[in-house]
Parts: sequence; structure tokens; C-alpha cells
Amino acid sequence: MKKRMTAMVIAAVLMLSACQNGEQAQTPTNTPTVTPTSEPTQVPATPTLEPTEVPAAPTTAPTKAPATPTVVPTVGPTEAPEETNLVLGEYIGMTLYDATQAEVDAKIKELLAGFVEYAEEDRPAENGDIANINYVGKLDGVAFAGGTDDSEEGTDLELGSGSFIDGFEEGLIGAVAGEVRDLELTFPETYHNAELAGKTVIFTVTVNHILSPSYPEVTDAFVSENLAEGMTAVQFRQTVYEELRWERLTAQVTEQLLAASVIKEYPEEQLLAEAESVINMYMMYAQYYAAMYGVDAGTMLQSMGFASEEALVTYAYAYAEYMVKTTMVMNEVAKQAGIVLTEEIYAERALEYAISYGYADVTSFEVDYEVSEIEEAILFDIVFEYIISKAIIIGEN
Repeated sequence: MKKRMTAMVIAAVLMLSACQNGEQAQTPTNTPTVTPTSEPTQVPATPTLEPTEVPAAPTTAPTKAPATPTVVPTVGPTEAPEETNLVLGEYIGMTLYDATQAEVDAKIKELLAGFVEYAEEDRPAENGDIANINYVGKLDGVAFAGGTDDSEEGTDLELGSGSFIDGFEEGLIGAVAGEVRDLELTFPETYHNAELAGKTVIFTVTVNHILSPSYPEVTDAFVSENLAEGMTAVQFRQTVYEELRWERLTAQVTEQLLAASVIKEYPEEQLLAEAESVINMYMMYAQYYAAMYGVDAGTMLQSMGFASEEALVTYAYAYAEYMVKTTMVMNEVAKQAGIVLTEEIYAERALEYAISYGYADVTSFEVDYEVSEIEEAILFDIVFEYIISKAIIIGEN
């Protein structure tokens, strides 16, 4: 499956970039602590395979993926559908938008992060620069949790990256080293932290220094030597494009299909299990990092964007509803389109998954991953492929 291969290549490049970061003395490494506008965890469009035991990282990446079987859905049922809790939206003839060249360029810059050289600038900050900053965010004159960085190393923020709330990065354009700026900003009404949602705050930002990035030229020699042996620059760009295309199209399909579909009544047991999984995951991370930094779990939850454990529970149930609805909708599309996951298709696709995850065969892959999760991931891929094949794609390259 080509998209699996592209994902694998990009993952390898990201890993390599992360290793390279440690060798760049001036490369920014700090993670912003200002709570983002989006929810703490980006909702995935496709199921994420979770191992029952964490497998060892692969030492080598495969150079070729198995051939992708052609899946031809059988004719859908002719009988009247039985009563269901789901009213499925239209999935034939969707209008979708392809990945743009600007998005491809931005992704390539991200993949080259480990090879960037930085120079300190004695000039006003420009879009694309890295501003090293300290900041204090206050609501009604009182500093709020997760809105302060007074550390000695500061936070490295790429202006224009969209990492902080709207207006924050824009407010630092033109700033110079040593300058202090007050930014009056408003959190979105839909912000996940109810205490900040829709509220106007003041960020007092100190600009410590400005860095400008210098990216390497992406030549055949550079790609082959540093990113993917034997791959040309043109092939690398195509690989990045194909992965972005898949991400963009599947995200649009998911968004449109869920918006057009209605769940009359959620299955309570499934909803509860999904929510508990999310809560347990966040609490595990909160407790782990709380012990590491010598604070309590509640403080760590606040730094993750949750005002309280109750706020985490609210988020977990909203996330659970999203995931349960996604599963129900995708399964219903498969049913109506007559898409069946046969043993032959499972064997070929599962092998592709296994290879991309660093396994030699499906049997060893199934030791660490639940077969039901692998089956669902494969089925979702096939459903996405079917819907995309029936869609009108604008800007297709």
C-alpha cells in the first residue's frame, strides 16, 4: 500500500531529524507551555493501533511494501435496511480538496528540522523566525495555570507556526531582542478549558533573542545521504505529497461524514470504555510527569490544559463520542457499500502494516497488536479509499 510506505519513509525522516537536533548547538528545543487552541490530543481520522506490549523499535526500514490488493465492493443490500441508531450521511460524490504545494513545502521544512542551522539576528522579528521568549499570562490581573514561562532557558517559538493562540505570534512580529510586549488576546469560545474559553487575557512577553533558520538545499545527493538512501529529490517530494494527500482527504471525509450523520442513541458500554481509556491515559501521563517534576498530578493536569479532573472527564466523554460515532459510521458505510474484509485482503494488508511497524511477518505483529484493532484499521482504510474514489477532488495534482 503506497500510503503506508510513504508514512514509513516520513516517520524515518522525523526520527532522523530528532537525532540530528541534538547535534545543532543553536537549534531550538523547548516546547511551548501556553495552552493551545486545539484540544490536547488531536482526534485521529483513522484508528491508532495500540500494542498490547510495546514492541522494540525496528533497526532498519523496509525498502518496498507488498502490492496493494484491488478491493471491489460487492453490490449493497437490496432489502430495506433494518432499524438502526445511526442515520448515515451521504458519502458518494463528496467534494474534497487536495494537499497544496504550500502544504508540501511546509511539511518538507518540518522534516528538515534536524538539519537547520540558526543564526542570531539583530533585527525585528519576521514571520518564520524563532523567537526565544518568557511570558506571563493573566486573567483579570491574576496569572493562570499553564500560561507562564519564567524559566532561564525560555521558550523557542516559531512565528507563524500556529502553536499559540490566535494573535500571540502575530503580536511578536517586529519585536526586537530585549523588548517586552503586552498582548491582549481572547481565547476561542470552544476552548477546552472552560475557565479560559471566550475570556480576554493579557500576555506579557519578553523577547530574549531572535533566530533565523537556514534550510539545506534538497538535492538528490542530500536526500539519498540524509533522508532515504537511493531516493531522488523529486521522489522524496512526491512521497511527502502522497502522505499529505492521504491525511488531508481522509480528514475531510471524516469531518463531512460525521457532520452529516446522526447517532440517535450511543451504546453506553462502548462509550464508557472509550472514555475510561482516555481518562486513564491522561492520568497516567499526569502522574508520571508529576513525579518527575516534583508536583502533584492536579498541577500537571492544569499544565496539560485541564482545569480539574472534572474537565478531563468532560473532554474524555466528548472524545469518546467522536470515536464511537466514527466507528459506527465507517462500519455502516462498509455495510451499505458491500465492503467485506476477506481473509486474503486481511493477510496482504496486515503484512503491509507489520512491515511499516518494523515486523517481519503478520504472526509476530499480532503478538503485540490486537487482531480486532488491525482488522478495524484495515477496514477503515478500504472505506476511505472507496469514498475517495467516488469523490470530486479539487486541485488534484
